[in-house]
Amino acid sequence: MFLRTKKGPLKVGLALCSCVTLFALAGCGPQATPAASGAASLAAAFPASWSMDAAGPEHNAAFAAPSGAPAGLLAGYSWRFAEIHAQPLKQLPPDADVAGRLRASVRTTQSMGNALGVTAVGGIIYAESDSGAIYALNAATGKQIWERTFPNEVMGNPVVEHGLVFIGMGNTNFSFRELMNYKSGQPVMRGTGMSGIFALNAKTGKTVWQRNTLSEDMPTPAYLQGTLFEANGDGNVLALTASTGKLLWKKHIGGFDSMSSPVAWVNPQTKQGEVVASFSNPDQVVALAASDGKKLWTQTVKGSFDTGLSDEVPTVDPQANVVVVNSVVNPKTVGGKLTTQLAVEALNGTTGQVLWYDQLGRGSMPPAFKAGVPMIHKGVIYMNAPATDTMHAIDLASGHVLWGFKSKFPGRAAPTYYRGTLYFADGPFIYALNPASGHLIHQFKAGGLFGIVNPVIVGGTVYMDSSYDWVMAIPLKKINPQA
Repeated sequence: MFLRTKKGPLKVGLALCSCVTLFALAGCGPQATPAASGAASLAAAFPASWSMDAAGPEHNAAFAAPSGAPAGLLAGYSWRFAEIHAQPLKQLPPDADVAGRLRASVRTTQSMGNALGVTAVGGIIYAESDSGAIYALNAATGKQIWERTFPNEVMGNPVVEHGLVFIGMGNTNFSFRELMNYKSGQPVMRGTGMSGIFALNAKTGKTVWQRNTLSEDMPTPAYLQGTLFEANGDGNVLALTASTGKLLWKKHIGGFDSMSSPVAWVNPQTKQGEVVASFSNPDQVVALAASDGKKLWTQTVKGSFDTGLSDEVPTVDPQANVVVVNSVVNPKTVGGKLTTQLAVEALNGTTGQVLWYDQLGRGSMPPAFKAGVPMIHKGVIYMNAPATDTMHAIDLASGHVLWGFKSKFPGRAAPTYYRGTLYFADGPFIYALNPASGHLIHQFKAGGLFGIVNPVIVGGTVYMDSSYDWVMAIPLKKINPQA
């Protein structure tokens, strides 16, 4: 494996990746130049860390810029960075002519594009591409700082803590042997080829440590109090010392986790750390003690099927101590086509008790990632139901559906609440909605397609990546002229 750095956007070439030893960085330097001062003010305007998928347990990746932030960040930076397999944003997915538009969009995401959103830390945008690469880009200019490539797919949302970038590697495949095991009712593992968890130096991209695993590590890891947690395709949850990769404990749950990124938080009742992740075959949501992996509770979603629960990301409101999960349920053939409903339920974070259960309408069976990623803001859940192409607002306490907004494509990602407006992406569009009523304020066509990609907002800039292998910065006012 080799590391490649470059001052400008990547145009051609693919480097192999390897593990190298971290070296010490120099401490003191000369007096700050104006350029260095500008870089420092940019870094200070961004979050200092990113602990899990979509930044935190509530999955709301919105950050107001502090006083002294660069004027460009407040006005909105505008740039596009072409990753190694970037496709023209105005065309259909590359193989739509043979696979059809819907199937091709999934293949494009899983083969070359960005499945999940970007990470914004310290003035740097980090993005994982299913082409097997991770990029670090200057948040103001979009210029490449470093790039790493890997021998399998990386499809998460980079976690950044204490100068390290944590990623998981692995793919969506099942080997023929695993399919035979599934047919005969035996346990199965997901993922082929090399899989593992990596810690990279955030400034250089060099490998600090690597832990290989038997099966895929597609889910985004979660960080809590010096420990990194990952759930994977061989049915395990692992706890690693974040600084060294040392295995602290491993809990076998059974089944497999596809893209259900774990959530870690401190329970306000017990004052102890908890980790929640979801698995399929069988479908179950599991809460573990962060300290030793002891199973605290297990729950499911009534009627869940297929890879429903392993294709959903739990969301937690730590103050309310409520876990929100969802899954495709109740398959039914209508007019010769398979249809399904999306069910969402709220669980007590201490006991796993079901507080309420909703079904959000019937529609087409979603391809690939089959659920929506809930986002919680001030007692309201905002989430997409990809079966019906509808964004919902749901009261966290009661489960009462407050409104629904019908969009044009099966959105999946967490929306983002920022300064009185709700933003979300599906298809080639980014929408701005009134969060109280669900009324459309404005929509912006970015082109290409967005996968499970949440808008990341810092000041007046929205950072996105896409299934077409692009990373972009968009002025917020382009998406919402009222912002």
